[in-house]
Amino acid sequence: MTSVRSLCALVAVALAMGLATPAPASTDAEDRNRLIEDLIAVAQLDETDASTPMRLAHMLRDAGRHDEAAHWIDVAIKRNDELAIDILAPDPDLDRGAMPISSGPDVIVGDITRLYRWGKQGDITAYSIGTTSCNAGDENLKWEAQTKFHPVIAQHAYRIKDGRIEMIGQSFVKHGFAALTGSLCQTEFGYGCSGQGGTVLGVGCSDPYSSNLNGSYSWLGRKLEINATTGEFPFPPTRVASGAPIGQRLQIRDEYLDPALNQDATYFVEALYIASDDAAAGNAENNASHRRVTVRENAPTTQAWIIDLTDEPTVRTQPALFAWQAQNPDVLLSEGHDPDGGYFIVGSAAYANGDGTWRYEYAVYNMTSDRSGRSFTVMHGEGTHIDDLDFHDVDWHTFSPVDGTDWTTRSRPRSTEWKTDSFDDNEFANALRWGTLYNFSFTANRAPDLGYAQLGLFKPGQGSGVRFVVISPGDGLPSCPWDLDHDGFVNSKDIAALLSNHDRPFSADRIGDLLSAWGRCSRPE
Repeated sequence: MTSVRSLCALVAVALAMGLATPAPASTDAEDRNRLIEDLIAVAQLDETDASTPMRLAHMLRDAGRHDEAAHWIDVAIKRNDELAIDILAPDPDLDRGAMPISSGPDVIVGDITRLYRWGKQGDITAYSIGTTSCNAGDENLKWEAQTKFHPVIAQHAYRIKDGRIEMIGQSFVKHGFAALTGSLCQTEFGYGCSGQGGTVLGVGCSDPYSSNLNGSYSWLGRKLEINATTGEFPFPPTRVASGAPIGQRLQIRDEYLDPALNQDATYFVEALYIASDDAAAGNAENNASHRRVTVRENAPTTQAWIIDLTDEPTVRTQPALFAWQAQNPDVLLSEGHDPDGGYFIVGSAAYANGDGTWRYEYAVYNMTSDRSGRSFTVMHGEGTHIDDLDFHDVDWHTFSPVDGTDWTTRSRPRSTEWKTDSFDDNEFANALRWGTLYNFSFTANRAPDLGYAQLGLFKPGQGSGVRFVVISPGDGLPSCPWDLDHDGFVNSKDIAALLSNHDRPFSADRIGDLLSAWGRCSRPE
């Protein structure tokens, strides 16, 4: 095996000298060398990490430090020769399969890999998630480290417990740099990596970031600065104090992880990539993937919770909200867009309490809307008795200016509303910003049926809200409940929307209800 690795190392050095496209121009040699030193420190954190040494070798080669580059390629091969050789010698000549590729650049999360635990402060522990991205499009995706034309990566954590999914942690964003040339997703795409890397993620190529690299302060920036609808952000990004060991990283409170408090809970992590050329091509709605994880206790005296991946594979191109529906097929998922194209998903479910009342649960996920959500209103039948209103959000970081005040609630005869301050009153109000999921729930004395909910928008712009079909207390239906695409007509497009309810079509009686409402319809003011 040693001779094979030595041979691979020699091949790797030769390939590394000319495989990738030219590297982005560095601001200066001092800055470039600082980044290299940071990468060396990250590469030494985890002896199983092969992707960071490969990325380090790429940067060293571009700096003319070829002997050091050869050393780190050899380190990568010793740690994971399959990954290292795959990156160095991608196979672009596979036959194209039946799966259609996207038009333009299309970044997806092909895999979520090992989690890294950074440390604890008070009752909060910080983690980071390893991610491997893939370009599922037919054009290169820009990956320019020294410009704003590169993807950013957000990391999230979720808990499903007592019939609801909650977001329990989020991170700052990791700014991408130096794309590699793996072929993780070639089976799905039906073709191999084009071999183009560096300043682009080539067609069909994958790029692995280790968990410790995704939590390194050198490449973390504010989530608030990103316009997730367009993928735009100011460059260079604003830097803040590290706040080690938990600052900026994926932060989770002990109460959400403690096995004694969460015996029946299941956990998931999610990664979401945002990129401007991906958004411009209309491919931003498949950029989140999730994977199930477990929690174990490492040291009972310190309550150091360790998060491990399960053997279940990464669920590609679906945010973690889909895990709620996977556990409970009665969960209804409804999609919507703000007038600027930002993407939301609302999940809803109802549970009988056994005493003539039902518990209604709503999970509202803002994937890419820069407009954000300011209010959430559920319609219901007049005279419905509403009780036990609840709201749950995710913590914002110490260095974030967002005001984490809970939303206020108000119940009317035909609707129940939650809301936060307006943008004009407080631009840092606790709005439902991109890459976050908030929960809304209540108890009602009416059985569930189809109804609708309205999400009011936070930032100024055209249009004031987005309407969703949800499960709600009976008699809360609009005058045209089967106008699922909200165009004023019940027609074939609504049948298509019904049947494509995330591969969970309604029963035949629901289709009959839709057909009975065929034609033009009106809505109440």
